[in-house]
Amino acid sequence: MILESALALIIQLEGFSHCAFHDVSQWTNGYGTKATNKWECISEPEAKQRLISRVKEDSTYVLSIHPKASQSEHDALVSYCYNSGKAGCRKALELAAKGNKRAASWVMRQKINKGLRSEQGLRNRRNIEVGLLMKPVTYSEWYFTAFNK
Repeated sequence: MILESALALIIQLEGFSHCAFHDVSQWTNGYGTKATNKWECISEPEAKQRLISRVKEDSTYVLSIHPKASQSEHDALVSYCYNSGKAGCRKALELAAKGNKRAASWVMRQKINKGLRSEQGLRNRRNIEVGLLMKPVTYSEWYFTAFNK
């Protein structure tokens, strides 16, 4: 279910960093993946490979909890899990899987590291993710999701 749309969304939201920087609790580089150490610098092709690998893991996790997610729900939840980690996104995933997207969106909006320089960026990211999560499902998307899993 990984489409270029999910990868493009995360690339847009994360941005690219050639060399490692400290991001809340870890050294990060590329498109928001964990760096091997604080001095690591990587190329964009390497960063894209790390991104794809991590998005595949997060997609599998999302589908294990919410197998009937529409494409826009899937993209939103994968982006949220990519940013928050599996433990950090579980509650929102469970609520969305139960059909309570409103409560899931509330949980997602609470996951903002207040007081950090990136607080407004995270607020914007959550607004984009929630917008995708709440997007009405079209008939063709519903049909594809219902009969192709």
